[in-house]
Amino acid sequence: MKLSHVSGLLVVTALHFGCAHDPTLPGRESLSRLLESYQFEEVSPPSRLPDPGTIIRVTAPKPLAFNTVCTSKQAFGDTWANEVATSETVDSDTKEKLERTFSLGADYKKLVGATAGAEFVEDIKMTLSNAKLLLITSASARMGKADPNCLAAATFRAKVAAGEMTMITSALQADVEYSVEFKKGASLSLDSKTEILKNVAGKVGGAVADAGGGTVRGSSLIWGVRRDPVVYAQYLDARR
Repeated sequence: MKLSHVSGLLVVTALHFGCAHDPTLPGRESLSRLLESYQFEEVSPPSRLPDPGTIIRVTAPKPLAFNTVCTSKQAFGDTWANEVATSETVDSDTKEKLERTFSLGADYKKLVGATAGAEFVEDIKMTLSNAKLLLITSASARMGKADPNCLAAATFRAKVAAGEMTMITSALQADVEYSVEFKKGASLSLDSKTEILKNVAGKVGGAVADAGGGTVRGSSLIWGVRRDPVVYAQYLDARR
């Protein structure tokens, strides 16, 4: 993996997955298998959290379900945002595997829900772009100044709550565009289409970009994460 820049706590790298097997299952499931093949746990629906440095309590392993104990800022202090590096490019191998269009297939029904006119939706496709890998190293886990309330919460949760306490150490981040395709001949007003798109946007962390064109966009969303209890233990050791 090629490091593009290193700055304090967080490293952002250009993604390079080498010769990992590219799953061939159709539709949305292929993205899930792609993430799994690279040892990422899928975040569904994608969101801005949990970013690297977030302390979580795992409530279920697959699919990953968790409670956030401390955000990255709480875990490392207010300087966290100033330590983020950026990368503008990804390698061609990543673009081919990840930055492509996935059909949601039957999963689209979960997004449109019971909104009026939802029966006129044929499919929803999503296209990922601007992929980045955010990560925190074991060395940088010892940096920063934690909010005392964060450490108290982490200690308390470890004693009284079931589930693994751990830290997110890397996250796959990308922008997304959802394209809602309506059935041929569907007679829907712009207001009806807008309501459907708002419903979709609310469930995927995006915003309506073009109601007439059926487009919803989201930026800097996290699609998969890795967690490491060893790094979390190092984080705690450095603060005892």
